[in-house]
Amino acid sequence: MTNILVAVALTERHESLIAYALWLARHLESDPLISLLSVSDYSLSPPAYLMPYIEKEHEKSSALLSALTDKLKAVGVNSTYTFATGRLVESFKVAIDELKANFLVLGHKSHLVRQSSSEKLIKTLDIPMLVVRGKKAEQMSMDNIDVRRILCAIDFSKDSLSALELIKRLYSNRDENISLTIVNVISSIPIEGLFSLDQDAALNKKTDYYNELRRAREERLSSLKTNGIKVERICRIGVPYEAINKVALQVDADIIFMGAKGLSDLDLVRIGSVTEAVIKTSPCPVMVVTYKR
Repeated sequence: MTNILVAVALTERHESLIAYALWLARHLESDPLISLLSVSDYSLSPPAYLMPYIEKEHEKSSALLSALTDKLKAVGVNSTYTFATGRLVESFKVAIDELKANFLVLGHKSHLVRQSSSEKLIKTLDIPMLVVRGKKAEQMSMDNIDVRRILCAIDFSKDSLSALELIKRLYSNRDENISLTIVNVISSIPIEGLFSLDQDAALNKKTDYYNELRRAREERLSSLKTNGIKVERICRIGVPYEAINKVALQVDADIIFMGAKGLSDLDLVRIGSVTEAVIKTSPCPVMVVTYKR
């Protein structure tokens, strides 16, 4: 059984989260279970005078989770829910382990001064996760969920290639009219530093170097197998996260698939800088995939 864990908070819009969990469940080949989890985040045991408020929050969360579970069961999807009180990240780690969760679906918020709850989970949890954000997500509901225009950002790292494999898993054996665009971005940041002199010779060398890199990348892109899925392959030069989001807007992408980290990211980090920047600025949800080592 494939288990999809959904992070539900009272302060977030729940309909789009459930809609994308439902979309994912319907495209997986095994019998899926959608598990809803709401956590009251307390790093320390709350004092006694807070307990009445916590109990009220518990009641509200339980009522919401129960209603969402009933909605999912009404459309034929197995569903369950849990409410937890304690440390946020640790509570999710326990739930992922106990439920043997395969995917996490969560919303996204950013704060100017501190990390948001969603950012803590994204940076810490080692699980494929669908981050629901952007204007596209606002239009989706359980009765109207349509994910057909897919963008896959490839840098040929193991994580990004796993993202492409997940797309093939979801769509290869389904009779759906989808549009897949694979984009590779050549980062202009280090190259501009190599050719910083404003001279004709330097500019010509830079152009030749870009063209050589583009030809090599386009050749690698053409070698990627998509199991019969029609695909457009694009190679761009620029700041990676900006270029990825620009292509997403150009193709009107419903979702972006990408690896948790790229070739240049350290083994110690859970999520790379490009992926983090895409999540914060993308016009649509982002599926972040980790290569299972």
